Amino acid sequence: MPDPGETTRGAAFTRLAARESSVLFWSLVLLGIALSLLIVPGVFIIDEPNYLATVVGVREGSWRVPSTAGLPPSRELTAFDPENQSRTVTSTPVTSLAPPLYALLALPFSWFGWTSLFLLSVLAFVVTAWCVYALVREHGGSMPGAVIATVLFTLGGFSIEYALGMWPHMLSISLTTSALLWTTRSWHRPMPAAVIAGLLAATAVGVREQNIVIAGGLGASMLMFARPRWRAMTFYAAGLALPLLLISAINLERLGSFHPLPKLGSYASETRSAAEPAAAPVGGPAAVLWAKVVDFRGHPPFTDPLKERLFRNDPATGVPIVGGGVVKKALLQSAPWIALALVMLLAGWRSNAGAAALPAPLLGTSLWIVVPVFGVIAAAGFGRSDGLAYNQRYLLELVPVFAVVAGLASDRRTALAPFFAGAVVSAAGAVALLAMTDVPERYRLIALVPLVIAALCVLAGLLRPRRISEVLLPAVIGIALGWSVLIHLTDDVRASRERRTAHDDVLRAIDPHIPEGAALFTYWGGRDALGPLMLTKDALLIDAWADQGADAVRLRNALHARGQRVFVRVDGFPLPLLSELSQGCDTLRLRDAFPQLIEILPPS
Repeated sequence: MPDPGETTRGAAFTRLAARESSVLFWSLVLLGIALSLLIVPGVFIIDEPNYLATVVGVREGSWRVPSTAGLPPSRELTAFDPENQSRTVTSTPVTSLAPPLYALLALPFSWFGWTSLFLLSVLAFVVTAWCVYALVREHGGSMPGAVIATVLFTLGGFSIEYALGMWPHMLSISLTTSALLWTTRSWHRPMPAAVIAGLLAATAVGVREQNIVIAGGLGASMLMFARPRWRAMTFYAAGLALPLLLISAINLERLGSFHPLPKLGSYASETRSAAEPAAAPVGGPAAVLWAKVVDFRGHPPFTDPLKERLFRNDPATGVPIVGGGVVKKALLQSAPWIALALVMLLAGWRSNAGAAALPAPLLGTSLWIVVPVFGVIAAAGFGRSDGLAYNQRYLLELVPVFAVVAGLASDRRTALAPFFAGAVVSAAGAVALLAMTDVPERYRLIALVPLVIAALCVLAGLLRPRRISEVLLPAVIGIALGWSVLIHLTDDVRASRERRTAHDDVLRAIDPHIPEGAALFTYWGGRDALGPLMLTKDALLIDAWADQGADAVRLRNALHARGQRVFVRVDGFPLPLLSELSQGCDTLRLRDAFPQLIEILPPS
């Protein structure tokens, strides 16, 4: 086993050069400011109110939703839960099943209002970019290689959409990438680097439970590469233990189970759900990986009626469409440059032409992250979907790893000019190509062109002529970047902003009519936009869809009995149920235009 001190130059790059650090810092500050100006403070999907519910509880000194206390138990009270129709509610106050540590990290931001929660994602985005740059430099990468890696993540890693959102993806990515950075530092200095790595990795589990796989992979890599390994592993385990014990204690209080992964059972049941595709096509797990990593057209149609409303195959081209007009993309269809990183990882590439070889410990650590995550995705099958997402959000934590590998795979003599020239030419060509095609053919191009570019990245990485290596490889990576950023901005980010804007418009229209502490009945999709009222107005959201209105009248009576005002968002609310809910009460119509709103007055 090569000694880490001989196979990496990490110790020589523990601190970035002062001038380089200053330029990077201010560049990221400007990037953060630019992203902050692009924020649309509207909800994307119900996952965001689900995490928001944990913040509301913590602000009130509880892990539960305080506004539901004292009401009759009902799944209608879990309007913030994406899976509220399958919830079993036997007592109140109810609680969110979202991992709890997001609430602690977001709490300081929440005191400045709903919009400031988005700034946490922007901050996490720029911190991740810093970590990507540091990882390349600390492992012997050249400055141009580090720039390429950072730009690939920030612009070409389909992460801008998530940096502009409230949900916890960017925070999760920041924590796992920071944990990777400190894991590599622990190879030389187990204390305190290994403890910090463990704290970060376990905190990431408390933000998104799937990160337990990455935490395990980092621990395995520490056993292989750290010196002395058992001392480093002990420190890492100690760092892991503290957040995991905290998560378990929180779950004991709110769910009655001393366990850090309460959603694990629901994930497993979803993979076996009869409402999803019954079986993978020939190839089993390999077919799942092909669909989610290479080409999403390999995904079978959904049979769940709810998911059929979100996903469909375009009848003219067969390309999967989500959200009414956005191509659903596999990993390489979002970021074709990742093909270069994958082939470098699989080949365990070394260079004898003066390029920056992938250090064996970093290569091994990257594999310990990527392979288990891919394995879990493959094992989960087609039953586990990522909801209304335009790309592979369950693979987002891997994107910084791929960017680091791509940066280190660049030649030491690489000039940045071919990289940026390739990006500009590619983006301009993509604009022209897509502008000349009709919508169905545009879908086909968005699905096929990145796969061609991905193949070029592989060829450029494996077969690049030595004499033009400093031009060919960065130019091809730049071509992949240009396509990635153009499609992400014009397809994913555009659609996301449109959806958030529509929900923000609904919220702004209804907000003035809702007093502090009121209750608001909604129905299915009508709940999403109104989630922020939980924070800004201490409002209680009720989703009658959760049990088809079985408890709606009972809840209305209980709310009136304790003096709370009751409102109904009429859009999408079934008329028979609305008539039943308002029976025996006068109603006051507050808005006739969309979004429609009425107040149900107490019985006289």
